[in-house]
Amino acid sequence: MNIDEGTLKFIQIFQPGLMETYNTIEKNKTRFVYYTSAETAMKVLRNQELWFRNATVMNDFSEISYGLGLI
Repeated sequence: MNIDEGTLKFIQIFQPGLMETYNTIEKNKTRFVYYTSAETAMKVLRNQELWFRNATVMNDFSEISYGLGLI
């Protein structure tokens, strides 16, 4: 991943653990699942952009509760 110096400095100040987390995800080849409509999937592919959310502010927290129950 290519990160310019300004962005890297910003990350180090405001998200100090972000690069370590990113590197762990890369090293372990972690995979993510993204459930969405076909229309939104096309937008993600077209814009090459994916947003992650804090699960505690989702409208439907039941999916998180269900997943935790399976662990």
